Amino acid sequence: MTSERKDWANHHGGCHAEAPPAQAGRCQAGAAAAPGTDDEFRQEAGEVRGDVAREEVLGPRSGPAGRSDSQSRGGSSRHSGCEACGGAEFSCGGAEEELEGEEGGASGSGGGRLHVPPAALDGLAALAAPESARGESGVVAVTGGAIAAARAEPERHAAVDDDSDAVRSREMVVQREFAHHHSGVARLNNGSFGSAPRCVLDDQAQWNLQWLRHPDEFCWDPLSDGFLAARKGLAELIGGPDVDEVVLLENATTGAAIVAVDCMWGFLEGRFARGDGIVMFDSAYGAVKKCFQGYCVRAGAHLLEYKMPFPVKSKEEILHSFEEFLKKEKADHPARIIRLAILDHITSMPSIILPVRDLVRLCRTYGVEQVLVDGAHAIGSVDINVHEIDADYYMANVHKWLFAPPVVAFFHAKAHHLSRLHHPVVSHSYGTGLLNETYWVGTRDYSALLSVPKAIQFVKDFFGDLENYRMSNHDKVVEMGEMLARSWGTCLGAPRDLFASMAMVGLPPGLNIHSQDDALKMRTRLREEFHVEVPLCYAGDSMSEKDGSKVVAYARISHQVYNKLEDYYVFRDAVNMMLAEGA
Repeated sequence: MTSERKDWANHHGGCHAEAPPAQAGRCQAGAAAAPGTDDEFRQEAGEVRGDVAREEVLGPRSGPAGRSDSQSRGGSSRHSGCEACGGAEFSCGGAEEELEGEEGGASGSGGGRLHVPPAALDGLAALAAPESARGESGVVAVTGGAIAAARAEPERHAAVDDDSDAVRSREMVVQREFAHHHSGVARLNNGSFGSAPRCVLDDQAQWNLQWLRHPDEFCWDPLSDGFLAARKGLAELIGGPDVDEVVLLENATTGAAIVAVDCMWGFLEGRFARGDGIVMFDSAYGAVKKCFQGYCVRAGAHLLEYKMPFPVKSKEEILHSFEEFLKKEKADHPARIIRLAILDHITSMPSIILPVRDLVRLCRTYGVEQVLVDGAHAIGSVDINVHEIDADYYMANVHKWLFAPPVVAFFHAKAHHLSRLHHPVVSHSYGTGLLNETYWVGTRDYSALLSVPKAIQFVKDFFGDLENYRMSNHDKVVEMGEMLARSWGTCLGAPRDLFASMAMVGLPPGLNIHSQDDALKMRTRLREEFHVEVPLCYAGDSMSEKDGSKVVAYARISHQVYNKLEDYYVFRDAVNMMLAEGA
């Protein structure tokens, strides 16, 4: 019996028999499978795509008059093994300039050589075609994840004809997994809430049903083993820290509260002097700002706000200005100790990747005692290695960019801090360690947290690995951002290497956005009139110059696997229409 279960038992009825070995084994392996859902989906997908799979893997069948099916459609395809990695390569013919010119140079068409890594081949087979869906030849479907993975490899980038069976097969998987989305809406705001695919939602439903069937039994092995599987999976994705340094939370804001409460007690207990500082960026997420205002300022902390340059030219510009800020603070207030710095890995609005490793080093150099990194948008968007970052605390939402259901977050703390930290909701496990305290926070819905392994598996099945997934979103969002900026005669708010899965695109001055209220009204109009969902922000005094005009407002566009090129064209055309009308 784990320590978490022992602690829970002390408050909920004493001893309880261990779960049967079969049940425990299933839970230790990961999330519960959804009977009749994944297999049913894979069976249907295999039947629908049987011919497509055969053509993609073995080459086209012969069509009329000895011509292949693809040749009959005006194209050709063939495949061969890849000697370099053991994957497969496909040659696809088609029009190479279909989306150039008026569509802003968007990629996604044309012929070329498509490289499919072995991980993506295996993963897509697992996602789309179980044994029951395979033919006598044992052929499996190569679908969209393989294509996305191949496109994500910079050295092997290849365009695929939008009319090809491979692309239609990819779209079939995406449409099925995200069929719950409201049709007819250009969703360019994945960053706020994320989106879980059908297979993960099915897994979540099975966890919830297991709880409803027998909650007392569920609180033993299934819950504990499921939590452990989720924490192990996340630990592997963030550089492999000790799994006991990683806890599950409902939201990254809860992680901020854990650190803020500890900091508050530092002031109340006299460990910190009244007036000691807490540093944060002016771009810090609003809830995180208010968390430290609510807990720490009232206890005696002095908040020091660093103004991040935006638009920004390079990461060096950020590092230089932040170092100057720390130097000035140390010179102006030599007796003040900065107890904590709060850094974003990816800022929310405006959205910029910050060089967190270098920023943490600067904090150490200038005497900042502890550092919290808010990685709410990071996991699934950028590489995370908590050892290399070397912050005291790191937190991130898993539902934003890693396909988990809402809401799931993780919190990592260096081991020597753990005994001092507490969940902000005091419950039965208070005082037994942060791991136990986060395990049981009263009766709640655990299903989203327990579905994390399924979400991680979805990424592996569909994209081959996390790097392919990240690069796919990054490349496309930058491409679409540049297309929008060209169309509007504006610019991006940062170099492409400072964008992850979101990009800041300058809005035309003719929209007459002169305040955040104006930006909110424009966003509402885009939603209600044009069915475009995209966050807008007023940059205030931070202005970029282009052709003599001042850009003072930006759109934060996202890209996720379900997005289509048309989503961005609808946004482009809506803005152009409003400009023509005088906004």
